[in-house]
Amino acid sequence: MRHACLLSLALSIACSAPAAPHPEPTSGGGETTIRTAASEPVSSDPPPNQPGSPECAAYLDHYRRCASVLAPEIAAGDRRSADAEEGWIQYMERSAEAPAVPSACRTMDADLSTVCP
Repeated sequence: MRHACLLSLALSIACSAPAAPHPEPTSGGGETTIRTAASEPVSSDPPPNQPGSPECAAYLDHYRRCASVLAPEIAAGDRRSADAEEGWIQYMERSAEAPAVPSACRTMDADLSTVCP
């Protein structure tokens, strides 16, 4: 009984604490932002769905054209799907490795040419 009373007391204290204010979404100009009292506006729009370098765009175009040739490797888990490959490149372009990504895309495109001209 004592444990039930302590639990009840703890819950009532936790539930009676004032809640932190929730951010208020606002819209304008096709962009949604979230404003809080203690922060600058934060955009909730996703990044553009395209690679940032011409080398990576060319590589991804080549990768997509070779989808039928690469299908067995993708099914076996030896390669990523074209969408996953694009997502990985976008992730790398936002990482500390970003300066090396265009060169890596050129190398991957050359390697892909040996499998799918």
